[in-house]
Formats: sequence, C-alpha cells, structure tokens
Amino acid sequence: MDAAAQRTTKVYKREGLKGLLRCYPAQIRDKSGQHALEGVNADCHKFDVFVLWPNGKI
Repeated sequence: MDAAAQRTTKVYKREGLKGLLRCYPAQIRDKSGQHALEGVNADCHKFDVFVLWPNGKI
C-alpha cells in the first residue's frame, strides 16, 4: 500500500467496515438544542393507522 494513503483507508482495506468504525468516536448528542421529533429517523417504515369512528366503522 502506498505511503500517501490515509490511515483510515489502510484500516478499511485491512480490517473492513468494523475496523473503520473503530477509527471514529461515537457522536455525543446534546438534547438542549433539539425539539420534539427532531431525532427520529423513520425512513422506509410503514405506519398503519386506523380510526374507529363513533358509528363503529374503521
């Protein structure tokens, strides 16, 4: 491997994704600047919501 290659590239090539993830620290999140539902990721999730009306219909 070439000497100019970044350390992270070398780690990824040698150890794969698990090794690469160890190169970066975990994110530290501060909740003081967030509002309700800002940290929610619901991509590709299906929500089945039904309403039961007073006449008994769904």
